[in-house]
Amino acid sequence: MAEETQADVVQGMYQMFQKTPGDGAVVQGFKAPAQLKDDLQVRLDFFFHGPVHLAPWSKIFRKAFLDEHHIEFYDMPIAPDVTFHYQCVLTAARYILIPDVLYQYRQRPGSIVTTSGMERARRYAVAMARAVDGITRWGQGEAMFPDARAKHQISAVIYTFFRWKLRELAKSLGEEEVFEACMKALADEPKKALREARAYAELTNL
Repeated sequence: MAEETQADVVQGMYQMFQKTPGDGAVVQGFKAPAQLKDDLQVRLDFFFHGPVHLAPWSKIFRKAFLDEHHIEFYDMPIAPDVTFHYQCVLTAARYILIPDVLYQYRQRPGSIVTTSGMERARRYAVAMARAVDGITRWGQGEAMFPDARAKHQISAVIYTFFRWKLRELAKSLGEEEVFEACMKALADEPKKALREARAYAELTNL
């Protein structure tokens, strides 16, 4: 498909296993090849909704595209694929989705992905700060986002995503405990970009 369409990114679907191979569920939302609409707002919405999954596996990337837009993984203690995927969705001229199930996904007990509790909250707090800081700097240098509103919106969406993850943790751990853990984890992290993203997210009700 990549050769036929000269796409920047081609994404296949995957099958999720919870416990045993017999209970795997195919994660997909379409039955035929499709292409993301070349519209910034539509793609921002797709980050939260639709069949575009965050993981780098089950995808193929055009190397020249990654180099052209300076897309790379950030130094984050959890979810570094979120920002990598986000940059690809926003800048790929052709992002193709195919319904073929190309990956078998199983979470290993004891891995970072399956850790919970306050340690997970701390990891997400640090990841939020570094993701927002990285995306803010990247957006400022990306020619595809010429106006300030687009740059603020891009950072605010990333902030909103991590805020949602922390709220999910707070439901099981307690708001006050999560808040204290996050504030401690953010003590040495970049602040300016995070404050601006939070302000824009609250202003626009993201």
